[in-house]
Amino acid sequence: MVYLLTMGFIASDFLSGLIKAVKNKKLTSSKMREGLFHKIGSVACIGLSVLIEYSNQYFNFGFDIPLSNYVCTYIIVMEIASIFENIGEINPNLLNTKIKDIFEKLKGDENNDSGKNS
Repeated sequence: MVYLLTMGFIASDFLSGLIKAVKNKKLTSSKMREGLFHKIGSVACIGLSVLIEYSNQYFNFGFDIPLSNYVCTYIIVMEIASIFENIGEINPNLLNTKIKDIFEKLKGDENNDSGKNS
């Protein structure tokens, strides 16, 4: 079930990115291909983590953690942030200022840190 949920978030991010590109009149096949390859990389990472977990039963790699759950959790959090970013560009009025501030802090807005020297 975790894998299906993760795939759902990956698909939702791809779809929201596609909608954003159409809205901004920036839909290009090269950008779409690049985004698709990023998503394939995420799916490959999930597949690798599942394979490592399964192989650990036979080869004992020295750890016994639910690796695929951690990988899926990371990917889901990454996709949620990207989806919110896409939604913010599709409809800037939809997300209130507090949510925007939280995601700017999570993204580590480089513009706010420039010019600050300690």
